[in-house]
Amino acid sequence: YSISNNVSYLYQVYCSYMLVYKNDTKADGFFDPELLKKSLNILVRQYYKPVAGWFQVSGEDIDVVFDSNKFNDPPITTQTLDMDYETVSRHVYDSNIELLVPTAPSGVIKPENPNIPMFLVKATYLESNEAVVLGVTYHHSLMDGTAFWMFMANWSALCKQLHGQSNLTEFDLPYPPTFGFPDI
Repeated sequence: YSISNNVSYLYQVYCSYMLVYKNDTKADGFFDPELLKKSLNILVRQYYKPVAGWFQVSGEDIDVVFDSNKFNDPPITTQTLDMDYETVSRHVYDSNIELLVPTAPSGVIKPENPNIPMFLVKATYLESNEAVVLGVTYHHSLMDGTAFWMFMANWSALCKQLHGQSNLTEFDLPYPPTFGFPDI
């Protein structure tokens, strides 16, 4: 799928969100990182392949690659911070993206910068176990805001379905997969 004639794709236009999930009961295993990774990988591989994509430059062409021998699951990083719920909430309110959101690739898509991911996640756990912050950065060509929230609702639904039932192969998603991509 070549997009070399679309100048808007040449620049890194990423959207970032921070979502705070409060752990009122301080339950152990709240937002288990392995479940997050597994559910995201399943969601992407079965329903949202472009989310695992990246831009690839070959000569004058810029392609969106998402299903090849180089297929990557979206990168998820984790960190644990020594702060409480009120402190992390202030960081979210103040849009402290450097602390809580994965860094978006920068620069123009060009041969010197050939493989640029389109979707990144950072899960921030608090030592106090009071909350988890999910920071998400994605290229705007993947989806608009509405499609992003439907994606997040589908990811949440899949997490709930997989919790305690890791052998499921079919899932009930609340929304049909939707993209900002043409022809997908």
